[in-house]
Amino acid sequence: MSGVSYILERPLAAVFVAALSVRVALLAFGGSIPPDRLIPPDGREYAALAENLSQRREFVDAQGRPELSRTPVYPLFLVAATKPFGRFKPVVAVGLQLLLGALVACGAAGLALALRGCEAALIAGLFVALDVSYLEHNFLILTENLFVVFEMAGLYLLVTRLRDGGTLGLGAAGAAFSLAALTRPIGVYLPLPLAALVAASVDGGARRRAA
Repeated sequence: MSGVSYILERPLAAVFVAALSVRVALLAFGGSIPPDRLIPPDGREYAALAENLSQRREFVDAQGRPELSRTPVYPLFLVAATKPFGRFKPVVAVGLQLLLGALVACGAAGLALALRGCEAALIAGLFVALDVSYLEHNFLILTENLFVVFEMAGLYLLVTRLRDGGTLGLGAAGAAFSLAALTRPIGVYLPLPLAALVAASVDGGARRRAA
């Protein structure tokens, strides 16, 4: 079996290895990254929320005021990712985001595999794995990282449900989209076009059964 055939028969594994290798190589090439470089201005507010959740068990900003405008899921993720170390550590959170970035690339490959086969899976997965903008965000304390994870999971569950049928996958997709909206509020609007997709799929299935 040639190397190309081996890769094409295992696109998810190939994409995961490629995505993770690129991220680890960039991390090693960057050397010792100062923690403040990992937290852009917008991320500082989430870092403060995570720090206060971890130390004070309060959802308050850097000034100690109750936070009413930021969604809670990403700060909770930061706390969960770094809790074993006693307090919020940006480097640990970024390391987990690099792993999640590789898994998102696998999700894109899995979605393409379900729809178009192995070659499409490899192309889609590598496209996401090597996307420069997404790679950059994986190294920053920003909500986009976790948001994309939930959106990819929801989309995969929704598409496979429409293909295979069943209600369990649809409920799980709804839960993933809900978590995405609680990570970034803009996620509230994505289910609207997806609802049209579901309605069209159900209507098309009903017509095929009637025929």
